[in-house]
Amino acid sequence: MPFAEIVGHEQIVEVFRRSVRSGKTPHSYIFEGIPGCGRRKTALSLIQALFCTAVDDDACGVCASCRKIAGGNHGDIHLVEPLPDKRDISIEQLRELHRELSLRPYEAPRKACILEPAERMSVNAANSLLKTLEEPPGNALIILLTENADMLLPTIRSRCQLIRFSSLSTENIRLLLERNGVAADAADLL
Repeated sequence: MPFAEIVGHEQIVEVFRRSVRSGKTPHSYIFEGIPGCGRRKTALSLIQALFCTAVDDDACGVCASCRKIAGGNHGDIHLVEPLPDKRDISIEQLRELHRELSLRPYEAPRKACILEPAERMSVNAANSLLKTLEEPPGNALIILLTENADMLLPTIRSRCQLIRFSSLSTENIRLLLERNGVAADAADLL
């Protein structure tokens, strides 16, 4: 998922390209936006660009690290979501995440984590995450995906760089549909 595949968020992508090129990436982000706007895809693209061994400001898409991330089986990326039988992300999940992030990366230069939906952390889990954000283990990258950053604790928001994703324009949606094999006339109708 190179940055070239991100549609409608060119300014955000350019900020990430500069950050990756400079080697100065914050340890935590909040990606705020409506569902389907590209938050998760952009988060994975950023991680892929950071982990890629071939390109300096984007992902090549063909190296072993890029293929593992695209396949969803990279050992240094952790996805935290509510368990199937639970409504919220629990404190146990955040404690396990803290333990995982404190270990050395298997093959990437750092570990990365995506929490989604971040607003569905229990109060205890949010406080546990706060401790992790205050003293980030190693060189970890933590990305919180949320529809509304105001639903997160102010202390969490203050320790993360906020990136706001706008909804996609009609033209961008048409372009995405056509890229995914929908005929032009059908894409216009949709």
